[in-house]
Amino acid sequence: MKKQISLFVFFLLFLPTVLLYSQQKEALTGCYTNLEYLKETGDVVGIEITIVFSTDGTNNQYYALVQEAHGKPNPPFLVKLETSKEGISFTNPAGKIFKGKITKKELTGKYDGTDETLKLKRKKSYWQ
Repeated sequence: MKKQISLFVFFLLFLPTVLLYSQQKEALTGCYTNLEYLKETGDVVGIEITIVFSTDGTNNQYYALVQEAHGKPNPPFLVKLETSKEGISFTNPAGKIFKGKITKKELTGKYDGTDETLKLKRKKSYWQ
């Protein structure tokens, strides 16, 4: 009987952590994009951020695969994603910091030093 009570208490303490962890992972991961093709000029413009989750069993980490296009699609870059209650952030290879917030439908944010707020819808990649 003591073993059953101990097991029950363990699951009561452990289960909420597992549920919170799995919900958070699902809420962040996905593809967020506003990439578009401008037929008039033949340009591709916008940004696409794909967030993935990784773990080695002990350490959990999110990564962002980011592709920007300013007329033509630039090579994508992979960065570690920082997460907090305030949202997400990463630093691109040029040293600019992106800060944003994720909802079920989109990622909104901007690079430090710019006034332009980016709204990236959660959907399939532009390339699919």
